[in-house]
Amino acid sequence: MPATLGAAVDARGSRAATPSTGLPSVEYGKPSPDFAYDTGNGERKLSDLQGAPVLVHFWDSWCGPCTDELPLLVRAHKENPAMTIVTISDEDPGVARSYLKEQG
Repeated sequence: MPATLGAAVDARGSRAATPSTGLPSVEYGKPSPDFAYDTGNGERKLSDLQGAPVLVHFWDSWCGPCTDELPLLVRAHKENPAMTIVTISDEDPGVARSYLKEQG
């Protein structure tokens, strides 16, 4: 069964037909659903990066495991500069950007 995000699971462990978030499911081997995000220099869409390697990282500054991964993302980008890394946080953009700036 393809991996999905946002899909509800019932008591038997079966996935619901419709994601509980109302958003399209992410399925292994299929294109990701398109979404828009703020770069700090304007809005972009994930589809703008089609054809290039992209890693999408969901995080918040208060999440220890999430912030522990950030140096790994920097290393991954240094090893593969063609890869774009999109970090998504639901915190106020000023909080997330300040945290990233403080951490270098």
